[in-house]
Amino acid sequence: RAYENGLTTMTLEKARLDDKIQRYEAAKMIVNYALNVEHRTIAHNVACDVSLYSDFTTFDSEMRTYITKICDLGLMGRQSPKSQ
Repeated sequence: RAYENGLTTMTLEKARLDDKIQRYEAAKMIVNYALNVEHRTIAHNVACDVSLYSDFTTFDSEMRTYITKICDLGLMGRQSPKSQ
């Protein structure tokens, strides 16, 4: 059902069912759930400081986007109101 609902783009045949989930993988699934199932919108009045994650730059652009989105959704990380 996760694949059918757009929570993951990985098919069951390619899933690593016995592996531990990585933070960026969890971020992708949670973001997709929040946007596609709960129909949340990203709060543009919140800034997420992704520089706090020392490994952020090691991820590809897709994963950096999901990590930023989950932070901007207020679901992970440290947020502060954007200055006006």
